[in-house]
Amino acid sequence: KLDLILNNSINKKTLHSEIDPARLQGLAEKHLLLWCQERTKGLAEVTNFTTSFQDGKAFCALLYSYQPNC
Repeated sequence: KLDLILNNSINKKTLHSEIDPARLQGLAEKHLLLWCQERTKGLAEVTNFTTSFQDGKAFCALLYSYQPNC
């Protein structure tokens, strides 16, 4: 699903042309945050990569989203 989001946001033509690395990093961070929010929905509130991960709950929620029986 993340690949689909990234492919829709950044087409191949843009990747092969000159692109501002800061802009590309910003897009990647935005999409990674969206992915984290989708995976942790109902388990943890993820609003950013700083405060949302400080107590470890968001990280545990990501792990739980893949292995709920652990």
